[in-house]
Amino acid sequence: MNAKIAVFLAAFLISLSPILAGMQWEHKDQTITLGVSQPHTKLMFPFTNTGNEPIAILSAVPSCGCLKLSAIEKDYQPGESGMLEVQYARTNQPGPVNYKITVHTTDAQNPTVELIVRVANSSGYVIAPSRLHWGMGDQSGAKEVLFKDVKELGLIPTSAFSTNANFTVEIKPVRPDGSYPIVVRALSTEKATGGFIYIDVTAQDGTVEKARMIAAVRDPSSSRIMVR
Repeated sequence: MNAKIAVFLAAFLISLSPILAGMQWEHKDQTITLGVSQPHTKLMFPFTNTGNEPIAILSAVPSCGCLKLSAIEKDYQPGESGMLEVQYARTNQPGPVNYKITVHTTDAQNPTVELIVRVANSSGYVIAPSRLHWGMGDQSGAKEVLFKDVKELGLIPTSAFSTNANFTVEIKPVRPDGSYPIVVRALSTEKATGGFIYIDVTAQDGTVEKARMIAAVRDPSSSRIMVR
């Protein structure tokens, strides 16, 4: 090889190294599956600063409150590694569903990184809808959601209660299609208020997990829901 060409190639490769280096993530896309009686799980996103300069992680923001993130906001020196720990708590949203974690850094080449958490449809049951709303001033009364054992695992809603006295909840007998109507009643719609409805779901082995939904009277002038 011509000596001048060899020198040029060496210089070119050296010039590329700062571009290729930076905050490297071992994986950016993970899938999790929960057992029927498993309400939460944990997963890890390892990363390393492979560049020649310190890189700071400024923030890591999940797209869902069901994801709780460990604190990773700090400066990482060249060669230093870290670990983003993610705690996932099951929601009532039927899967499969994808959530996003947006990481902002001072990496000049990739200042924003999106990590994906994919949740398989493994809960075994569906409660739909998962939110019930009444408008302020609307007629008070009952609304219905349906509990369905979609995988025929013998899951049954056995009891339910509301955290807000303005809402009552009752589980009705099973229907021929295997679904259970759950009736939630708003006693008053005079003011904006909300509460959680917790439903005990019992498996054939006797284990119990709590499903959660929201009932609320909404103020049409505000996008916020006061839940207690």
